[in-house]
Amino acid sequence: SPCFKEVIHKHFYLKRTEIMSQCEEWIADIQQYSNDKRVGRTMSHHAAALKRHTAQLREELLKLSCPDGLEPDGDEFSEKSAALIPQRPVQSGRRETRRQSGQPLQRGPAMSPPTHPHPPGHSDPTDPAAPSFPVSSAPHLPLSDDYSLKTGWL
Repeated sequence: SPCFKEVIHKHFYLKRTEIMSQCEEWIADIQQYSNDKRVGRTMSHHAAALKRHTAQLREELLKLSCPDGLEPDGDEFSEKSAALIPQRPVQSGRRETRRQSGQPLQRGPAMSPPTHPHPPGHSDPTDPAAPSFPVSSAPHLPLSDDYSLKTGWL
């Protein structure tokens, strides 16, 4: 619908600098593994692909026109986007995270834990793998100390 398209357009226009910053962080995260013996080659290929896709995304975001009702911010995005092009140096194979640098982590709104739709002691009746009896009445097999020591199960 046209309304939905307008909302998406505004969202990407307003968030374009943050989107590019996040992509650059992902590239830096992947590049820290490029010297790893086991995954270095694969991660180098992933980093190259992500760089390619990020460049395409940057081009598309630069093409976005200012949505109706918003004032254009001039070349601010172009300048910020150009500033993101040079790669940040990776020191000693590890990149400093926001948590280590003292910057607050930006996260979405806190989510409450999901509520379980079934009462305690009862399984989901729609789950074919679930037992057909209440969980609390499941047969209990006590394990000897000897068994837990041999298997590592406590």
